[in-house]
Amino acid sequence: MDKTQFESLDQMADATAAAFSQAAASTAFQLFKDERFRKLADFNRLSQTEQDRIFNELVVANLVLIMLMFEAPDLRLADESRDYLAGLKKRIPHAYVKTLRD
Repeated sequence: MDKTQFESLDQMADATAAAFSQAAASTAFQLFKDERFRKLADFNRLSQTEQDRIFNELVVANLVLIMLMFEAPDLRLADESRDYLAGLKKRIPHAYVKTLRD
């Protein structure tokens, strides 16, 4: 019998939240570096501070979108799964901050 990778649901939720936060940042970076996006946003005229702000807003938008998916009223889930997703949703912002600190 194989031993599971996680010893608890909390440990699994932490790892999942970290993966979601990394995906949000990675997707934001891909869009941020996209030539068409940069042209449409007129990046050549923007200061570095403004460009950084735009990147941060892209990350936050992705994080919030992921978190809102867990609240979708049309999700057909058992109550236990809803509880897990609610806990996971709360972990995502903390996981992103932890990624920034590491």
